[in-house]
Amino acid sequence: MSSHLLFLISSALLLSLCLSSTVQAQQKVQVSLYYESLCPGCQEFILTQIHPTLQAEGVKDIIDLHLVAYGNAKEVPSSIQNWYNFTCQHGVQECVGNLYETCVIDSVYGGNGVAAFPFIYCVERALHSGATSDPAVAASKCAALFQIDFTKVDACAKGAQGNQLMHKNAVETASLNPPHKYVPWILVNGVHSEVIEDAMTSDMLGYVCKTYQGNKPAGCKQALSELKDNKCYRR
Repeated sequence: MSSHLLFLISSALLLSLCLSSTVQAQQKVQVSLYYESLCPGCQEFILTQIHPTLQAEGVKDIIDLHLVAYGNAKEVPSSIQNWYNFTCQHGVQECVGNLYETCVIDSVYGGNGVAAFPFIYCVERALHSGATSDPAVAASKCAALFQIDFTKVDACAKGAQGNQLMHKNAVETASLNPPHKYVPWILVNGVHSEVIEDAMTSDMLGYVCKTYQGNKPAGCKQALSELKDNKCYRR
């Protein structure tokens, strides 16, 4: 077999593999969650919908999860150049929680929400259960559990890196179309509607599996219980 023919065959195989990977990536269901760390409705959605959905066999492989911890917060530019001050719906501690979670999502996991989710779940479960009311304490304990260097996360949350990441979250949240009215605010494949919101908060697993166009993983045979309407509305 000539070297030219071998080259053509190899190129065709490589192209086929690339196309296959692209198709698989495109088939994933894009789930974006805009939330805040101390909103009860956000915590319930994280604990009772996202967690069991990602635990269902094979389902985490068909989801791209985008997490934005900001919600109904507000920012104002500081007198310090390139620095912003934030106020959060549920007080200072919520801003702290948003910062620590954002630093882990972005600086530790590069924005990969599926990879970062076990940490987020750990923190939100601790806060929701009352194990601690301090997000920094929860973040420290969860970082140790997942072998995350907390000193770097802490430095991010307290410094310019975290401030800029939170500003980025603020800009992204403000650019939502339609504008968010409450949190959790959920987009599927870039689209938000009340139908999607209700479907995701009542049975995320079922809706994700229904939306996914590829071969359904085994976990899609499961079902989740309904979550009551519990949103944190903008004021």
